[in-house]
Amino acid sequence: MADKLRVLLVPYNEEPRVVEIEHKLEEMQRLVGGLIEAIHVKHDEGTNHSGVDVWCNEEGLFQYHDQPNRMVFHAGGPAVYIHGPFFVARVDEEGDTLSLTDADIKRYSQLYRL
Repeated sequence: MADKLRVLLVPYNEEPRVVEIEHKLEEMQRLVGGLIEAIHVKHDEGTNHSGVDVWCNEEGLFQYHDQPNRMVFHAGGPAVYIHGPFFVARVDEEGDTLSLTDADIKRYSQLYRL
């Protein structure tokens, strides 16, 4: 497991940006402001999972008192609105969190831009 992760942070009402974080649960929680939950992202080309996860505050799916940040297309389910900041990271077949590739960064920066 790598010591650092390169992820795409998507703050509320701001453009996405690449950040490098320690590959630790506490650092991931800090980015989203609380306990984290992974959402498997649906892939455009008909496969059920894109190989990346969106990580958000576990309450970010039902904090309806705030304006939503972005809509995310959930693999195997409906689109959901995420409230608050979230980040995108790659995931392997075993479910381990990995750094994004350059292609991932380009794709998800465009997808989640304002």
